[in-house]
Amino acid sequence: MAGCKFFTGAGLCILFLLQNGQIFSQDFDHYKRLLPSGAIPKDFLLTPSEKYKQELPQLEAESREERKAKVAFYQESFYYMNQLLLSGKVLFNDPVSDYVRDVGDFILKDYPELKTQLRFYVVKSPSVNAFATNNGLILINMGLLAKLENEAQLAFVLCHEISHYIKKHPMDVFLQSKSIEQQAKGIFRRDSLEDIMLAKSNYSKEKELEADIMGLDLYLKSVYDLPSIESAFEVLKNAHLPFADYVFMPDFFETSSLYFPQQYILDTLSEPNYSITRLNEININHPSPDLRKKVIVEKLASIPNEDRKKWVLGEDRFLNIQKICRFESVFLFLYYRYYESAIYHAFFLLKEEPQSVFLQKIIAHSLYGLSKYNNEGRLPEVHKDYDLAEGNIQRLHFFVEKLRPLEMNVLATIYNWKLLQQNPEDQELQLMTDDLMKELGKHHIDSINFIRLAVSDIPTQTGFLQKLSDNLPKAATNLPRDHKLRLKDIHPELEKVVFVDPFYQRIDERRESNIKFIQSETAEQEYIFLLKEYAEKVQLPYEMLSTRQLNADAISEFSDISILNEWVNERVLHDQLRMVSVCHNEIELLTKKYETRYFVWTGVLAFAYARTGRGLVLTAGIFFPPILPYSLYVTFTPDYETNVYTMVYNIESGDYQVLQPKKIKMKDKPDLLHSITYNLVHQLKKP
Repeated sequence: MAGCKFFTGAGLCILFLLQNGQIFSQDFDHYKRLLPSGAIPKDFLLTPSEKYKQELPQLEAESREERKAKVAFYQESFYYMNQLLLSGKVLFNDPVSDYVRDVGDFILKDYPELKTQLRFYVVKSPSVNAFATNNGLILINMGLLAKLENEAQLAFVLCHEISHYIKKHPMDVFLQSKSIEQQAKGIFRRDSLEDIMLAKSNYSKEKELEADIMGLDLYLKSVYDLPSIESAFEVLKNAHLPFADYVFMPDFFETSSLYFPQQYILDTLSEPNYSITRLNEININHPSPDLRKKVIVEKLASIPNEDRKKWVLGEDRFLNIQKICRFESVFLFLYYRYYESAIYHAFFLLKEEPQSVFLQKIIAHSLYGLSKYNNEGRLPEVHKDYDLAEGNIQRLHFFVEKLRPLEMNVLATIYNWKLLQQNPEDQELQLMTDDLMKELGKHHIDSINFIRLAVSDIPTQTGFLQKLSDNLPKAATNLPRDHKLRLKDIHPELEKVVFVDPFYQRIDERRESNIKFIQSETAEQEYIFLLKEYAEKVQLPYEMLSTRQLNADAISEFSDISILNEWVNERVLHDQLRMVSVCHNEIELLTKKYETRYFVWTGVLAFAYARTGRGLVLTAGIFFPPILPYSLYVTFTPDYETNVYTMVYNIESGDYQVLQPKKIKMKDKPDLLHSITYNLVHQLKKP
């Protein structure tokens, strides 16, 4: 289990508002994903060093050793948390975050001082978890909110996290363990930031139980329902299960000319095989949900539940928020390539919202993803064996296992085509359908008779057969082209480039906590300044999108960076497999907004590490004194390496170019950094 260990593991159409006691429901037929809105909170705008300086006065009375340890804690925790806040994965001023805050405010209504210290945010993560920080941030994952059954359960989760904050457990854990091994050094690894923060909140059994007991005391001062505490632990226990269990049958995909044999249907569910996978997910240092539940139930035995409630802010509001979180979680399953989970949950939600194009597109994208990976022989990367799943979702995993690549390709093509006929202006559906038809020609041209038979019930007037015929020979006879962007394809006189969140990190491999946090922050600001300076000198048309340089009113730029980083992280997840992005339509809008297709992700990783052969050189100096000064220099000074990462993407097509230089065996001194930056913008200006 991860994090606080309580739980493991806007769009323009947002119509859900709470004003003057009136509740308006979300339009789920035309659902749009949540985006942060309004003024950017101070938590996002202050730099890690500014947050660190605010804590310094509290350290004056500490002993030298304690002060040193706490300085390390503040620098490291603020650095990682700042990256998470600026990654676009944390929501604010949206209906879900507002709801969580309102529940938190109700819990704290008799604690005005504590109320001013805490801020509540929602993380766009499908995992069932939550965690607190030492400076008062309470973060709840979307996956947890999607599984909670009532407002009282959420209240107990918040009480538990508030207790971690009151007891300063995050700092205690750090001081006990000193640090965790540095993770995610790469420039494009920001998608794991919440996991890093959860790992840093890896509380002991004692601290988890302490937070449970203190959280219970806080909870009992409210009017929330007592049985909901017990059921909250059941949510924890079943965190690995879907938020709904229904019988999936492949006949949903069948047509009069495409049907699946009986052996593709799992007759009897089996007990999941947890021999390896589940055991690896369990951390024995933490109390089991059953043990924690037992401790709490004993304390509740003599307390009456009379006049207590499951909902204070209203059941309708909770159910609306729950459904929003489930829609969001289904998208997150898709984004992180949990395609079968995305399909299974989308089918369930379609029972209540059968007209939802959003959910239908989730299924279309998931089938497309499964087909692409299957055709390339990479299905195990995105598929979980059915005997590792639990409940009726086993049937879907079994069905996917039985489908041959050809059958999966045909199924995905038909589903996408039919959905495209209902939404002819949707560019994502157009691109996926075209790509799936080309895949049929590239991988399955020998089965052309099966393909034509499988789609024979599609009316001729729709143009499907003609489009299929156009694609099959073309895809079958042409070799796949190299999808690398050539710099000479960029025409500076016509288009500009947009720099997206330039990144800089200084790392000393000789230290246990090896990132030099304050120096990294300063160097990043300098790198951004140099990029702008040299772009102007060489007259390169550009815009700079950096979360480090935003003010409270720059919500539009903040959201744009969030979408762009989501897009590029998705490209990295697919690892060379050319895919239509799940956020292609949003990206298309950004090309029009910034009047360019070319976006640049760049960063620097500057390493210092111990020289090899130090012991031998020092020994030689001892036995041959004339070279001792040199031996001492080699022994006690590090080697240096500066790595520069620059990717130029055409975000319309997904084509890209890697710019040089990549690795330089030198320290990142100012003259080197100036040279690197000038070389970069010069390549963009004159390839």
